[in-house]
Order: sequence, then structure tokens, then C-alpha cells
Amino acid sequence: MTIKQRLYISFSLILLILMFIITVFFYTMYNLNEIHISQTQTQDQIRKAEQLNNEKSSEYLTQNIEDLKDKLNQEEKRKNEFIDTIKLELVLLVFVAFLLSYIISMKIIKEIQEMLDKLNNGILQLFNNDENTIQVDLGNNNELSLITDNFNLYLEKQKEIIHSREELLRNISHELKTPITKGKFLLEKIKDDQKIETINSINNVFTDIEALTNKLLQREKLNFATLNLSHFKASSLILESLSKLSIDDESNINIDISEDFEIQGDKYLLTLALKNLIDNALKYANEFPIVIKSQNNTLFIENIAKKLTNDFIYYIQPFTREPNQQLGHGLGLNIVNKIIELHQFRFNYKYEEPYNVFYITCTPATP
Repeated sequence: MTIKQRLYISFSLILLILMFIITVFFYTMYNLNEIHISQTQTQDQIRKAEQLNNEKSSEYLTQNIEDLKDKLNQEEKRKNEFIDTIKLELVLLVFVAFLLSYIISMKIIKEIQEMLDKLNNGILQLFNNDENTIQVDLGNNNELSLITDNFNLYLEKQKEIIHSREELLRNISHELKTPITKGKFLLEKIKDDQKIETINSINNVFTDIEALTNKLLQREKLNFATLNLSHFKASSLILESLSKLSIDDESNINIDISEDFEIQGDKYLLTLALKNLIDNALKYANEFPIVIKSQNNTLFIENIAKKLTNDFIYYIQPFTREPNQQLGHGLGLNIVNKIIELHQFRFNYKYEEPYNVFYITCTPATP
């Protein structure tokens, strides 16, 4: 039971007691009114009897007057006793309401304090013993357990980021070995061979290292990126992406904007994602032109090429390429997927012979 629910229950109990006190009050007023009416009637009867007795003295009237006076005294006594009883009951009810609220409040405060102590000990244990999660039992369905669960989710995410970085460093060391080894070999060769081809080869090696480093930096920044949201048209995003590429022959690209829909997102990051997809489509196309389409809130990038040999999920992992593929570093689609995940859009692939089709649906994915 949550602390909020406990407070609601305690408030309901106290409210019930207050309603009972109000009911007792009205019950008291009703009874006092009945007694007052009875006393008034008895007094009227006494006055009438005394008038008759003055006019015509009678032992019967005298006795009747005495009986009425006794009755009036009894009613007054009953009224006083009733008032005393009500006073006692009201005092007891108020005392019970105060005592109940005090006990419930102290119990809730004690439980909160105990849970806070457990939470504090769990955090100390987390840092002192290098744990991965807060190992404390705070019960279920209460506010502090929700805090613990959310904190554990945060720690799990941090663990995944650290694991991703470790994996990234291993892959970096593997990927850089080849160009560095080539560079060393060519530097040795250039001592005996001053050909321009060798110099260009060395330049390509270090250009490759630079490109890899830039992509690694892009990928790392995405782990901590926050979206700078704005509204823009699909056509604007396509043109912005194309302007980032060095395209020698514009006839290699066919643009079909069937629907120039509006996108809400980070234009810089989405431009980077679309640029990578267009770059891949140009790089691996068997025939030209490639096609960029905009329709149904979706951007399509199509090129004529062989169908991918593995499942799509394989290619959105870092450093994954087609067998015997020499171009690229296997980071482009991974960067695209991270950007699309940040926006909660959808990134997919399909093969429609003879086209490989990568497409981004620019609406938030439903749970």
C-alpha cells in the first residue's frame, strides 16, 4: 500500500469520526428541542391548573399541580443528564479522533523513516561494495520503491553505456590496426619508391582513419544527445542532407516528393541520418539513379543492389558489414538507428526487386 493510500485511509477514518460528531450534535439538538417542548407544555398545564385552583380551590387540583411540578423537575433532570452524557461522548470522540490521527501519523512517519534508512543503506552499499543495483526491500507499490526501481533502471542504462564503450574500444583497436599497418608498410615502401601512387595510398589510409574517427565521435555523442526539436518539411530535410554530400553527377539521384509532410524533430541529427543513408545508397548502388521518396510520413531511400544477406538487425550493430565488403566501417547504419531511436521514429528495411529500400517513418512509434 502506498503512503498516499495510507493517508487517504487515515483521512477517511478521521472524516468518519467528524461526521459522527456532527450526527451526535444534531441528535442532541433534536432531543433538547423535544425536551424543551415537553417542558413548555408542562409549564402551560401548571399555569392553567393554578388559575383554576385560585378560582376554585380543590385538593385534586393541588395534587395535580404537584404532580406536574414533579414531572417538570424530572424533565429538567433528564435534560441535564442528557447534556452531561453528550458532553462526555463528544469529548471522547474528539479525543479518539486526535489519538487516531496521532497514531496513524506517527506510524506513517516511522515507516517512511525506516524506508529512508533502508534506501540510504542501500545506496551506501551500492557505492561501498561496487554493486550494480540497490539491494533493499522497500515493499511493493509505494513511492520510495518506485524511486528505487527508477534509480535501478538508470544504473542499468549506465551499465549498458559502459558496456557499449568497452565494446567500442575493442572494436576501435581492431579497426585501426589494419589502416595503421598499411600506413607503416607504405611508409617503408616509400623509402625505395617515390611514386605518386604510393603517396596517394598513404593519404587514403589516413583519410580512412580520419573518417573512422569522425564516425566514432558521432556515435559516442549520440549516447548523451538531447534533441533540439523544431518543425520543418520533408523536402527541407532532403535538400539539407544532399547539401552535406559531394555529388559529382546530380543525375545519379532521383527525388520524388509525393507528400511534403511536416516533421517534428532535431533537424541536425535527422540530416546526419538521412545523409548517411543517401551516402550508402550511392556507394553500394549497382545502377543509377538512386531514388529518394517522401510519402505517407515516410522517407524512402532506394538503390538497385543485391538483397542484404543477413537480417536487418545485424546491420544496425556497430562494425558490421557484408561479407568481403571493403568500403566503409560498419558504423553508418548504427548511427542512423541511434538517431531514429532518439526520436522514437521507426527505421526499417525491405527488398523490392531490384531495389534495396531503407525507410524512416517520421511519426512516434506506438508502444
